[in-house]
Amino acid sequence: ATPTARVSSDRGEKWPGNPTALSTLDTQRYQFRLVAVSGGKAHALWTDARNGGGGDLVSIWMRTTTNGGTSWNPDKRVNIPNPEIAPEEFERATEPAICAYGSNFFAVWRDKRHPSNNQNLLPWPGQIRLRYSTNDAASFLPASSEIRLDRGDTSPAETESQKPAIACRADGTVVVAWQDARAGNDDI
Repeated sequence: ATPTARVSSDRGEKWPGNPTALSTLDTQRYQFRLVAVSGGKAHALWTDARNGGGGDLVSIWMRTTTNGGTSWNPDKRVNIPNPEIAPEEFERATEPAICAYGSNFFAVWRDKRHPSNNQNLLPWPGQIRLRYSTNDAASFLPASSEIRLDRGDTSPAETESQKPAIACRADGTVVVAWQDARAGNDDI
């Protein structure tokens, strides 16, 4: 499916222009998310198999408009690839969620990359990862890493974390919640 968007600046009364395809590559794309921000800004986020593999061998991509949908910036990758491994053998970033306010943008997702098995031949529990931007997603922080949020497992092995949700406010408060199996149940 192709992520497609249309923007209304009058509470949905009028929808000028035509729908815009946010990615025209012939790849699998799904789990589309969208957030609108004041001043004609909007951020679109989705999982994308453009690097090959398909299925859950996907990465997180996005586009931003700062002019009410008249134009969108080029596709930008959100999660950080491992430069030593072919992406079609390594990507496992799914279940994206986003929030934004002003020029601030936050993306969180479930990541199933195995740190010691680059081809992901072994099962590995999902981890919750985050990156953010303070300049309308022109660049991301941390610049060369991702923030892991689901730390603190007490069992001998890491447990499954999945289905992240995120909310943020203009005062700088950011809240992320997810389903976590560390207590033996799928808790939130």
